[in-house]
Amino acid sequence: MAEGFDSLLLESIDETVRGVLGEAPLQAMFYALEKHRGLRREEVPRRLGDFEKELVVLFGRRSAPVVMRMIVRDLCGKLGIPYQQRSDCDFKTYVEECKRKYEEKAGGER
Repeated sequence: MAEGFDSLLLESIDETVRGVLGEAPLQAMFYALEKHRGLRREEVPRRLGDFEKELVVLFGRRSAPVVMRMIVRDLCGKLGIPYQQRSDCDFKTYVEECKRKYEEKAGGER
């Protein structure tokens, strides 16, 4: 079940960054994350806190939250759950809540 969610999360990250900045910056972002921070693309779903911190480094304190909200909005769309902008939780918490809802929904469809 986590594999399906992880794939959807990575797709949301790819599509959001590609849509905002383009393919080359997307590739540069993942290259920088791996080369300088030891964070490979496939590890992002298990290292959300690290990914969130690195987005702030790469995009800045003003732009990173916008990119993170866009990623979560895209992810919610893929999961078929309503997106609600919230100021009371960070990227990691929001993604974990999405994962919980995804797993509940998948468990109910059995």
